[in-house]
Amino acid sequence: MKPLKIFLILATLTTPALAGNDGPGAGDMYAYEFTWLAKSVAKHLTTKDFSDAKIETTPKELLETISQTRVYSKEKVYIDSFEVDAANYSKSKKIELNRQRWRNSNIYQRSKLAIHEFLGILSLEWNHYDLSHPLSKKIEQALDRAIASGEVDLPHIHYGYCSKTPALEERDYCEPLTRQANELKACAISMAMKRCEMQSKGCQIYEVIVQPVLDRRMPLIQHCTAEAIVQGR
Repeated sequence: MKPLKIFLILATLTTPALAGNDGPGAGDMYAYEFTWLAKSVAKHLTTKDFSDAKIETTPKELLETISQTRVYSKEKVYIDSFEVDAANYSKSKKIELNRQRWRNSNIYQRSKLAIHEFLGILSLEWNHYDLSHPLSKKIEQALDRAIASGEVDLPHIHYGYCSKTPALEERDYCEPLTRQANELKACAISMAMKRCEMQSKGCQIYEVIVQPVLDRRMPLIQHCTAEAIVQGR
């Protein structure tokens, strides 16, 4: 069954050229936000920030890498059966982003992850989980400058996600327009709206997707999931 994909408001969304830097199917808001944050922070980092952290690159080289890299998002991302926040592939210049972990992180954690993964494309690794790492603080400061400067309008994107595992006999549980699918959809929209209203203004629904997802560990088990994306300003 194809996922039920509902586009409620598209015309009001501002999608700069950077929004095209995502995976298959234009409009991947996870990839869009990931790339947007990385570019915003990179513009406010300096060559000295990298040299102080003993990382041999420059803001210009990083920005070029961001523009040349394709970003894809999946509900979960694995490397050798271990779930990770993201995976980067330097040879193919590709990054896969874990949607679930992205939803559960704050803007500072997201910025550090994004810079980490693009540096990985340059084969320059650093531990972004180490809050004492010199680059960790530099990224936080760069993000603060990006927001305060007014030069960059960071996207106010908020996510809602609800999931339920139906009984085996409920084969049509995730079919479009069923009561169960509508309940899950309402759950995801409510979650995303609440998050948006706490942090942004002018909250509008961008996209709602209801789809079945097979359990990675138990392939016979199918979950019905609903995801809502809301944008504010």
